[in-house]
Amino acid sequence: MSKFSKIPSQLKLKDFVFIVGRGRSGTTLLRSMLNCNFNVMIAPESLFLMHSLKKYKKKKWDIKNIKSFNNDIWQEGRLKNWGLNKVQTEKFLLKNAVNKDYRYVICLIYYLYAIKNGKYLISILGDKNPLYSLFLEDLLKIFPNSKIVHLVRDCRSNIVSFKNVKFDSNNTATLAYRWKRFNLEILKIKHIQKGKIITIKYEKLLQDTQSELKKICKFLNIRFKKKMLTHHKFSQVQNSKWHKNLSKPVNKMNINNW
Repeated sequence: MSKFSKIPSQLKLKDFVFIVGRGRSGTTLLRSMLNCNFNVMIAPESLFLMHSLKKYKKKKWDIKNIKSFNNDIWQEGRLKNWGLNKVQTEKFLLKNAVNKDYRYVICLIYYLYAIKNGKYLISILGDKNPLYSLFLEDLLKIFPNSKIVHLVRDCRSNIVSFKNVKFDSNNTATLAYRWKRFNLEILKIKHIQKGKIITIKYEKLLQDTQSELKKICKFLNIRFKKKMLTHHKFSQVQNSKWHKNLSKPVNKMNINNW
């Protein structure tokens, strides 16, 4: 870790890819697949990016504000799932964030996660978070060159999937409304931001995985790797209680489980 405590001079931190869509629509599956490409590192869900935006977007990145920022982001409990720690992130930021801007500082946290997972000279940093479906306009202001992969699943299957977990409503009408709202918000931004968003159907990703992954890789300007087809052999998944199928090959039987 000490070897990479400072950003390599030849590295240019890239803008993001955001994986969005209503939860239970394959966003974690796609993250798992893309992370099997050595040039990609997409972090687990966390909301520190949005939580810190208002307070730090226009801050001067001196030692005082860097320490304050580090304290604040660790209020986000899910950051612990990244395998980092508060002392580690503060040291890394103090060496690399002084006099930078908000976008760059955010990128540093994601790059530190990449380093933690053995990826040093990656092409793409990314974030998988269904909730960001509702904040794409804000995210594109921070990361104007980022690209967005939108996963959409049949509403009926999506509702059934949510009824099998315990972190959302169990009411069919409420779940249908939320499916509609999330997807309409994404499509609204897609209409405005031409070329920024690609929409992938969950069912097609399961039916023709290689073809759909190649389409996504072309959109992201990265090479397709066959290893991505065997993600279940390599991926480390947080919250496996809700994503236990990620340890298995893609199951086409999930397409019409409603």
